[in-house]
Amino acid sequence: EISPGPYPDTYRFESVETGTFIAISSAGRVYAEESMENKNTLFVQHKNSYNSIVIISFRFAHLGWRLGLTKTGSVKPVLKTVVPANQKATSWKFKPIESDDSSLGTTFANIMGGDTM
Repeated sequence: EISPGPYPDTYRFESVETGTFIAISSAGRVYAEESMENKNTLFVQHKNSYNSIVIISFRFAHLGWRLGLTKTGSVKPVLKTVVPANQKATSWKFKPIESDDSSLGTTFANIMGGDTM
């Protein structure tokens, strides 16, 4: 689930199954964090030159760390998301969830495969 963070334009991504949050550590590792109070769980979105959404770590935005997936669906190492700036692995688009339950809202879909997060 995507939920708003405590600061303007910040978001958190929570696993529905485990209740943990996607986070990026100071070492650049993507991991599951149990505490929503940890600022490693905050992300901001930015539109790139291809009009796609880029999800950037709030805490480490000054380093340019982005959330991305490889072609196989694995999490892309954060340190490899900085250069080049516009990568398919880090470009996302909003995609409505196809369901009868309208309360589900919207999720992100990776451009490479269209998989929902």
